[in-house]
Amino acid sequence: MLKPREVGELAKALDVVLSHERLGKFVQIDEDVLSFSLTRGRRLVFVLYPEDPSCYLSSSPLGLTSLSTPLSQYFRKELAGASVLSVSQAGEDRVLLFSLLVVNDVFQEERRTLVLELLPHHPNLLLLDEDNKILFVKKPSPSVLSKRPALKGMTYVPPSLPFAPSPLEKPFDLEAHNLANEEKEGLWLEKRKKERFASLFREIKTRKKALERKLGKLEKEAEEARAHLQDGEYGNYIFTNLEDIDLSSGEMDVYGVKVSLDKRKSLPQNAEAFFKRAKKAKATLLQVEGNKESALKELERLTTLEETVLEADEESLEKLAKEYRLEEKDGLKHSPLGESAILPYCVEIDGVRYLFGKNAMQNDYLSFLYATKKNRLWFHVKEARGAHLILQKDDPSLKEIETACALTLLASGKKEGEVQYAPHKDVRRGSVKGQAILRSYQSATIRHIPETIEKAFLEAKKAPVKR
Repeated sequence: MLKPREVGELAKALDVVLSHERLGKFVQIDEDVLSFSLTRGRRLVFVLYPEDPSCYLSSSPLGLTSLSTPLSQYFRKELAGASVLSVSQAGEDRVLLFSLLVVNDVFQEERRTLVLELLPHHPNLLLLDEDNKILFVKKPSPSVLSKRPALKGMTYVPPSLPFAPSPLEKPFDLEAHNLANEEKEGLWLEKRKKERFASLFREIKTRKKALERKLGKLEKEAEEARAHLQDGEYGNYIFTNLEDIDLSSGEMDVYGVKVSLDKRKSLPQNAEAFFKRAKKAKATLLQVEGNKESALKELERLTTLEETVLEADEESLEKLAKEYRLEEKDGLKHSPLGESAILPYCVEIDGVRYLFGKNAMQNDYLSFLYATKKNRLWFHVKEARGAHLILQKDDPSLKEIETACALTLLASGKKEGEVQYAPHKDVRRGSVKGQAILRSYQSATIRHIPETIEKAFLEAKKAPVKR
């Protein structure tokens, strides 16, 4: 949690960085997390969680739609294109003042002040006019009798720190502050995703459990059927040894195995019963194997789908839902996601997996739905059409990166050339299926591809369900 002096240093740092910046697209990520896009791919983020309020700059792309709330509607209307004049601290407390220049409905410039109160357990966000009158308050006071009332139309009164702030133990580092907060983004992004797509997650899990129960029953049926596969031999034994079998004992000895007989039936009738059970057991096993194959295929498809939705970001999930009708009642059953056409290919060398696509559909699915971990390296032939490839390992060695570059060339129909690669977090989805845009990248030139890599590439198979 930020201390008063840290908020003061943050205000100074933001004043330098944001001076004359324009606030772009506003996204309300959840009830207490708000984001303004800035130039050069950055975002200004306000976090109003009571236990840890904060403000920071993020360089991570945000592929989310805004919640539709009175706050988001108001801010999109009133602060669109606002220029940041300055950023300052109110007194010595945990309050940031963003002085803005906006254009009103009649195209006249007016000043506004966006107040971000980073007070422990009581964070708030307010918009003031030129006379410090409150135009909007996220968390209004319950009444005018409050200790420090904050209601629309009232004059804003900043809090006063009841004690002298303690000095900083070490200099404030804006970059470290931003990175520390960016690391927390994954937690609330995952929380929002699971809340938005909760019904989809539940449906997948429910269907997987039903299939697992079905497979258990089928295996039990198979065990029971296998127990009667030898019954045909018992029928043959009866006809071969009619004169030597004592039916009154209710059993017969077949090469050391005691086999029960039905004393109510004759020996030929017992033999026919054994033949029927053997025939039924074989038919049951054939049917069970067919049902198991179908159930396993469906379970594999659902497992792939589950891993996809768990790893995909919201933008990808929204497109996935639209393209494959996942929001429809029967969307999961008929979705083509489990079909082999969309799955990328996999090469495994020395225990490391390399996934790549052979067409635009597979590339798009691999890069933006199937494997979206931020730290995984993404590869593509530089300045040419070709395969997307993702190296499925954290912190790969130089040799593994070179192998990935070689495989990228082979998957793109080349034997040599320059390959660009970047962490997946620096890869954005383009406007066309299979297109990717890189914020930054490194590159490597491959002149010779070892035969072992070429052989592994030729033996590539469809990507596995479990990774």
